[in-house]
Amino acid sequence: MLARKNRLTASSDIKNVVARGSRVRGNNIAIYSAVNPLDVVRFACVAGKKVHASSVVRHRVQRKIRAACAYIVTTWTGSYDIVVVAQSQGVCSMSVQDIEQEIKKGLPII
Repeated sequence: MLARKNRLTASSDIKNVVARGSRVRGNNIAIYSAVNPLDVVRFACVAGKKVHASSVVRHRVQRKIRAACAYIVTTWTGSYDIVVVAQSQGVCSMSVQDIEQEIKKGLPII
């Protein structure tokens, strides 16, 4: 689980990262990243109805993304805001390790 200081929760902050941050698209995941002045890495995850119509499945995908981000936070220092967006139904069948690898591929700063 992500620590509170590593969570990007304010919708205005998430919108700001998506609008002004750099974007990298993978097969199933899009990653938006921007520098923040807080000297901490913060993550947010988004899974919309394109991923699955069922909210139960979407929340399961979000939990997997958060678990992958928790692994990344433990090995990485910096001051970034990162928004991970699940793009397709392929994310539903991915494991946490697969999601972690795709996020790492999308972040050249790791």
